[in-house]
Amino acid sequence: MLNTLSTRVPLAVLLALLTSCAIPRDNTTFSLSRRGVGGEEELFASSKDLRVAGLVSEGLSFANNGRLFNAEGRLRQAYYLEPTNDRIAFNLAVVINQSGEIAEALSMMEGLLAKEPRNPHYLQAMADILESQGRHEAAKLKLKDAFSIFRLAGNSARAALVARSISNVAFGAGHEQEALCYSYEALSLSPTPPQVSAHARLLVGLNLFDQAIEFIQTHKPTASEAAAFHALAMALFAKGDVKAALEAADNAVGRIAQAPELSQEINTAWWLIKRNVPDDTLVSDDADERMVELQEGATQFAERQPYELVMWPAALRRELVSAATPSS
Repeated sequence: MLNTLSTRVPLAVLLALLTSCAIPRDNTTFSLSRRGVGGEEELFASSKDLRVAGLVSEGLSFANNGRLFNAEGRLRQAYYLEPTNDRIAFNLAVVINQSGEIAEALSMMEGLLAKEPRNPHYLQAMADILESQGRHEAAKLKLKDAFSIFRLAGNSARAALVARSISNVAFGAGHEQEALCYSYEALSLSPTPPQVSAHARLLVGLNLFDQAIEFIQTHKPTASEAAAFHALAMALFAKGDVKAALEAADNAVGRIAQAPELSQEINTAWWLIKRNVPDDTLVSDDADERMVELQEGATQFAERQPYELVMWPAALRRELVSAATPSS
């Protein structure tokens, strides 16, 4: 039975998802030896180089597929063979932090930052580790340093991603004005559909429903992703315009392939809104089985109290509680 719904997002989850502190997917920093062949020099890789490269390649593949235990094992072997390779150390620190080995990850990142204190990728990884320790303000400062470095270097796309991370961390900590400022910063640096959708969702999370509706309507066709229509549906529902909310929710469901990570959330919101429309607009009897599936999905969604709910308006959260609580 559902008892409560989270009102704030777990910060470590937000940071992990939104800083784009992704593990590098290449291993181009491994050394090559030289030897003379027929009076000419040519590059060749030693057996050790090839083994390390293979271990790193496997480790990164495992990490990008969420198999952290396997990733850690491969990267530890590579690091044992190449203990001075900072790329391996960085990858390993990121992986073991995600695995919960925070103290070791912190020690490794401190060593890397001592060598390159202005490396923005290191700063982002350190921010993730600090978040894991609950040191939210310290993490935010590292992100702001990384943001400044990317922006001054003219890397607007990367700076926008970090600004979005700062916005979400600030929102999760209850610093709503700061969250809004950095959200606008991210949007101005990279007015892409994902940034438009993220800003729209933040406006809904801040209960700025009129602004969210106006923002989405004035940013067409950029605001044509599933996440943007989902935000619009929530804002309209919060305003009491259920029919318009259902139309927006229909659009979100129709574009759900664009945001598979939001599929259960979008389907749950659509079902909750559908329950509130007049009877003559409800689906026909042959779709009853589908509606039962959606109800079960909504119950599961509510029971796990996902972080997405922090962006939901109170009216829709109440619907979720009502729908997920078994009748006595």
